[in-house]
Order: sequence, then C-alpha cells, then structure tokens
Amino acid sequence: MSSDANLRPTLLATTKVKRNTVNDLAARANWVLPGLEEGRLPTVARSPKGIALFYRQRGASFVVVNFGDQGAYYNSETAGNCHMPIFPATEVVDTAGAGDGFAVGIMTSLFKRLAVP
Repeated sequence: MSSDANLRPTLLATTKVKRNTVNDLAARANWVLPGLEEGRLPTVARSPKGIALFYRQRGASFVVVNFGDQGAYYNSETAGNCHMPIFPATEVVDTAGAGDGFAVGIMTSLFKRLAVP
C-alpha cells in the first residue's frame, strides 16, 4: 500500500487531527510519498531526510520526499538513501497534477521492477 498525503489543511479541524490522520494512514503504508510541506506538518521534521527517517522508523520500506524544483530525496530499506536532482523543464505551463504525476512515475517504476522475473 502507498500513501500520498495530498494534504488539504482546511479539511481537517486542528493541527493535532491533521497530524494524527496523516500519520495513521502513512503507518499502514509500505511506500510513503509526501511533498516537503506535506511532510513537515505531520512529522515536525524540517528536512527531507528527517521526514523520510520519520516514516521509515514507523515501518515504511520506501519513502520519497518530493521538493519540487530541488528534486527529491528517497530512503529505502533495500537501496539506501539519496538526493535525486530534477531534469529541468524548458517551459512550465501548469503545475496542476505535478505531484500526482510524480507519484505515478515512482510507483510505475517500482511496479515494473517488481514484475521483472
């Protein structure tokens, strides 16, 4: 199971409820894919490494923290950890759905690797 918080702060009543809800769902996931800001609220960690470590210590086997034009940081049970830079776009037209596209790309890569005999 994977968890991509897609946090909408106005939908949950208090910071405590937000934190508990997001962390409860993430604790049930094998793969956790927060954005940097989505990871800071529930974990109280400031850095991508800290956010990834928070979720790895709670059972996730793979965490990728997306921080936009600065790339992403991953921490994996089997592959260690690393900062991944981005491939710059020549022109950004609209960022709507960019995080969802990022998550789908990560999961597709994982599924394909898992499906190889």
